[in-house]
Amino acid sequence: MTLTDTGSDVSGPSEDVPPILLPAAGDGQRRRRRHERQRVVRQRWLALGAVAVAAVAAVLLLKGTHSGNKPATNTQPTTAVTQFADPNAAAAAAAPPTVLIQQVNNGRTTSLAAFLPVAEGGGTVLVFPANTTLTEVNANLPRHKADTTLTIQDADLARLLAPAGAVAVPVGSAPQTIAPDQVAAFFTSSGSVDKLTRQRAYWDAWLTRVHDQPTAMPTQPALSTAVTTIVKGIWTVAVPPGTAGG
Repeated sequence: MTLTDTGSDVSGPSEDVPPILLPAAGDGQRRRRRHERQRVVRQRWLALGAVAVAAVAAVLLLKGTHSGNKPATNTQPTTAVTQFADPNAAAAAAAPPTVLIQQVNNGRTTSLAAFLPVAEGGGTVLVFPANTTLTEVNANLPRHKADTTLTIQDADLARLLAPAGAVAVPVGSAPQTIAPDQVAAFFTSSGSVDKLTRQRAYWDAWLTRVHDQPTAMPTQPALSTAVTTIVKGIWTVAVPPGTAGG
C-alpha cells in the first residue's frame, strides 16, 4: 500500500500563543534586607534571654548566701497593744530641774525649801517644816525627787545668798532688813511670827530682788538655773497643803 502525501496539515490551524512573562531577576537587595532584619531580631531575643538568665542566677545566689543566716520569723499573729501616755508623767518629764535647799545645823535640819520652776517661766517655792522627812518632801515634787539637793551649813547659806545683799523682808509690823549672814538665824529663831511665815516672806522678797537685779542671782549652777526660770514668770512661795504656818 502506497501512502500519498495529500499536502494537508493534520495538526489543525496554527494559533499565536502569547509568551509568559517572568519578573525581572533583580539585584538581591530585598532578600539581603529581609535576612538582616531577621538576624537583628534573633540577636535582640538572645540578648534579652541572657539578661533574664543572669538576673535569675543573681537572685538564686543571694538567696543561697543569706539563707543560712536568716533569722527565724515569727509566723504567729501578734496583737497590737495600745499604750496611753500618762499626762502627769509627761508634765513631770517636761518640768525644768528642781532644787532642794536643806539647811542643817549640828547635823539637824533647820529649814527646807524646794524651788520648782515650770517650763514656760514662773513656778513655786515650797517651804517645809524642819521636821519634814525627805520622803514627805519628795511626795510633793514633780518627779518625786529633787534633781539637785543642796545640804548646807549656816555659813554656806550666807555665801549662797551673798550676791543679793541685804533684803527688806515684809514681816511683822514693819519690814526687816536681813543681811545674808543673818538669814540662818532669821529662819530658825523664835519670835512673834512663826518660822514658816518668815521663811516664806524672805524667799519671796529674795526672788523679787533677783528679778529686779540680775546680779543678785546665786552662782550655784543648779539653783541659778531654777531661779532664772522662776523669775521669768509668776511665782508663788507656799507651804504644802495642810501644813501649819501657811
